[in-house]
Amino acid sequence: MARTSSDEPDAPLGPRDPRYVIRVPADESPEEPEVLPVRRGRTDAPEARPASDYVIRAGSSAEVPTTRGTAEVLPSVRSGQAGEPAAPAASGTAVQPGLAAPTDTSVPTAVGSSAQAGGPDGPGDGSEGGRRGREARGPRPPRRRRSRAARWLTVLAVLVVVVAVAAVVVVRSGLLDGDNPFAGRDLYVDPDSSAIRAVDSATDSATRDAFLTIADQPTGIWLTPEKYPAGEVGPFVAQVVADAAAQDTLPLFVVYGVPDRDCGQFSAGGTTVEGYELWVREIAAALDGTGTPVILEPDSISLAEQCGDVEGRLSLVSTAGTTLTDAGATVYLDGGHSNWHSVQETADLLRRAGIAGVHGFATNVSNYNDDASELAYAQRLSTQLDGAPFVVDTGRNGNGSDGTWCNPPGAALGARPMTLEAEGLDANLWVKPPGESDGTCGGGPVAGEWWVDRALSLVAEDRA
Repeated sequence: MARTSSDEPDAPLGPRDPRYVIRVPADESPEEPEVLPVRRGRTDAPEARPASDYVIRAGSSAEVPTTRGTAEVLPSVRSGQAGEPAAPAASGTAVQPGLAAPTDTSVPTAVGSSAQAGGPDGPGDGSEGGRRGREARGPRPPRRRRSRAARWLTVLAVLVVVVAVAAVVVVRSGLLDGDNPFAGRDLYVDPDSSAIRAVDSATDSATRDAFLTIADQPTGIWLTPEKYPAGEVGPFVAQVVADAAAQDTLPLFVVYGVPDRDCGQFSAGGTTVEGYELWVREIAAALDGTGTPVILEPDSISLAEQCGDVEGRLSLVSTAGTTLTDAGATVYLDGGHSNWHSVQETADLLRRAGIAGVHGFATNVSNYNDDASELAYAQRLSTQLDGAPFVVDTGRNGNGSDGTWCNPPGAALGARPMTLEAEGLDANLWVKPPGESDGTCGGGPVAGEWWVDRALSLVAEDRA
C-alpha cells in the first residue's frame, strides 16, 4: 500500500523497489540481502518521500568486489517510470534504465549523477534489464546532440540572416543611412545670407515676415572666386566651419568656380585652369577632416558637351572632387535634372568625372522640377551608378516646372530642408537660396543677387 508521512516504509515490493538499497556482502548470497530505505544517498533513517526524491548513487570502489559485491536497486530520477527502475548491474555499479553501465568501475561516481555510456538508443551491453526497461516504456525516438561547432554554425547563420534583413530595411533609406552626412544633424543657417540682410532692411512687418520664411531655413553657401578669391576663400570657409561647430550644426557649401563657368551664360565666370586647382586646394585645407557636404560645380558636367573640351572639363571636376574628398569633405557631383539629359547620358558623364571616387551626386540645383519627377530620375540615375546616394534641391519647386529654368513665373517654395525621405536620398536641401535671381531674364537682376519681388512671390505662392 502507499506510504503516508506517518507510516513506516512499506515492505519492499521486490528486489527493484526504488525506495530501498540492497547491500550484499561479498561472502553472502544475494537471495538474503539487507534492505534499507534510501533518501538522497543516506540509509540511516527511512523517511516518507516519493520515489522522485531518491537519487542515483553508484557504489564506491572500496565496495566493489571482483565478481560480485555491492548491488544497488536504484530508481530513474523523475523519469516517470518510478516502478520500473534499472536491474542491478553485475559489476555493482548503478545503471539507469536504458543506459549502459560505465566500463571503468575503479572511479566512484558523484552522488546525484547518472552513469551513461551506451549511447542514445539503449544499453551498450544489450542487457536483459535494459531491454525490459525499453519494452515497459515503449520505443524511444533517437536523440542526437549536435556538436559545439554545429551549434555555433547555427548561431552564425541566424546572425547573417538578421544582418541581411536589417541591411535590406535600411539600405540607402535617406536620413536613416549610417553613411549619410546629414543623418542626425541640424543644418547651419548663414547669419550673413541675402535673406537675413533683407529681413534687417525690411520696412514693414508683412515684408519682414515673408522674408523670415526664407531666412529661417538653411541654404547653400556659394563659394565663387569672384566673391572669395584665393587667399580669402580658405579663411572664410574655416570661419564658417568653426561657427557651425560651435552651434553643433552642419554647413553646406557650393563650390562654383570652374573655368568657363556656365559656358558664358548668365552665371559666366570662373578661374583659369591653374588658378582653379589652387583655389580648390585652399577650400579643401579649410574643410580638412570635417566631413562637410559640398555640392561641386552645379551644371558643370551637364553643360560639358555644350561648353566644348569635354574631357578637359571632366578632368578638372574629377581632380577637384578627389582633392576635396581626400581632405574629408562629402562631395556631390552635378547630376543635372529630370528635364535635361537622359539617365544613361548623365550616368556616363558622371563616371568620366570620377563619381566612383566621391560620395554621390546632386540634382535639380537651381531648377524647379517637382519632387516626384526629380526623385524618380535620381533613383534611376543612382541605379546606373551602383547605388550612389544623392541630394535634391527643393528650394523653389513647390509648383513644379513649366520648362523654364530662368526665373519662371508662378514658382513657389518647396519642401523644407531635410523633410523628405526616399530610397537613395541623403537629404532634400535648399541649395540655391530662394529669393536670389537666376540671371537677367524675366526682369531679374544679375544671377545671385537678392530680388525682392521674386522672394515675395515665392512666399505668396507657398502660402496660397
